[in-house]
Amino acid sequence: MAENKQFLTLKSVTLAEIVREIVKKWYIILSMVLVSVTITAIYTFLFVTPEYVSSAKLYVTKKETNDMSSSDFSISTLLVNDFSNIIKDRVVIEQVADALEDKYSYGYIRNSVSINNPESTRIIEIAVSTPSAKDSKLIADTICDISVEKITELIDLDRIKIIRKGTLPSSPSTPNVGKNLILAFLIGLSVSFCVVCLNYALNNKIASSSDVEKYLNLPVLGTVPYAGDGLPKRR
Repeated sequence: MAENKQFLTLKSVTLAEIVREIVKKWYIILSMVLVSVTITAIYTFLFVTPEYVSSAKLYVTKKETNDMSSSDFSISTLLVNDFSNIIKDRVVIEQVADALEDKYSYGYIRNSVSINNPESTRIIEIAVSTPSAKDSKLIADTICDISVEKITELIDLDRIKIIRKGTLPSSPSTPNVGKNLILAFLIGLSVSFCVVCLNYALNNKIASSSDVEKYLNLPVLGTVPYAGDGLPKRR
């Protein structure tokens, strides 16, 4: 009896059995996938605020551009990091907030601005992300104007030019609806597969004569068909 009990608790399954069980329980998998995609879609469309990113570019150059040596180029490249810090400094961001009539606070503007410097270049990329496409562009343009003024005022050796002011984004950068729905589909599919497989592997019930031979290692002498409770039907 102890040996039989061990067989009942440790059910071994094959890949073919798992595949058959997955096909058999397709409705469970489909239901869980639909639930996952639906919840993600509702959350994405109703609870996630779209963000629009406007990007601008600045270029660090020498005042006398007609004669520029390699050392001047190296100095300008090194100064890009200094200029990037000045752009996000309080002296610039506060003036941007004042220019926008305090529609956005200093902290909000500073957190919405990201600065990037492509390696081995004198280009400063400014990206502004807000819930409004027009406001993102307006902030980016204002940062360009004020930062150019402040940098040339503080550092007389080099100057900074505006290559491109803020772009007007036509669509939000976040949330990425397609990516979120695909991710929800994959998660729902994976979880449903795990649920079906674990339920099958942990199911120790004897459901057929083949289960008796497989798990109890006993021959089946015969089967008795189930005919209900055997009581006569009432009229």
